[in-house]
Amino acid sequence: MNINHHLNNDPWFADLPTDVQALLAYNAVLKVYQKSQMIHAIGDNDDAALHFVVSGTIRVCNVSTSGNAMTLAHLSSGEWFGEISIIDDHPRTHDAWTINKVTLISIPRNMVIQTAQQYPILYKHLALITCARIRLGKNRNS
Repeated sequence: MNINHHLNNDPWFADLPTDVQALLAYNAVLKVYQKSQMIHAIGDNDDAALHFVVSGTIRVCNVSTSGNAMTLAHLSSGEWFGEISIIDDHPRTHDAWTINKVTLISIPRNMVIQTAQQYPILYKHLALITCARIRLGKNRNS
């Protein structure tokens, strides 16, 4: 599977400055998860990354104070996640589980942060991922 092919065909990634694209793509790795596998848990800080869903579906959830799991979002092909922990440099805010077999392109947090320190415009682009998700969620509920 060609990582560059998937990244270059993504509108968010294609909108990044060329130098930023090159650095992020160089540090990107392909990861495959099986059905019902945890990608990350609330509070995780190690091995954090910016992820791009190549295939499959991910359930983003949180646990209520009563212990019930609440689904916050389903992410599928062409969606990015993990940007919040990169923007604020804090642990994960939600659990992420695979619903089926999932293939991700992952860019380690430290590499994204190093790139953003060199090219601060990347922080704006990371924030746009969150904005797009919020707007999409609002439109789904309208």
